[in-house]
Amino acid sequence: MDENKRAKLIEIGYVVRDTCRRCFFSSFSLQQYWGTCTIQVYERQKHSEATRQLSICKDGWCKKFMASDAMNQLLGKFAEFLEK
Repeated sequence: MDENKRAKLIEIGYVVRDTCRRCFFSSFSLQQYWGTCTIQVYERQKHSEATRQLSICKDGWCKKFMASDAMNQLLGKFAEFLEK
């Protein structure tokens, strides 16, 4: 990463947050804003299906969050900005 870019990111307090998009339990296609949580289900009232996987927004978060190693690798040098 360009050192000036890194310095600017530090200056502005840039962080990469824990979100559904980085969670091991999420399923998103590339460039998709909405996806599915692979461990959370709910009783659906709208149709006849008894249970359904929970739809999620990539910017969301829950207590079951577990960082995905694959997603962390995609961060490359931005990994240093993971929120602590």
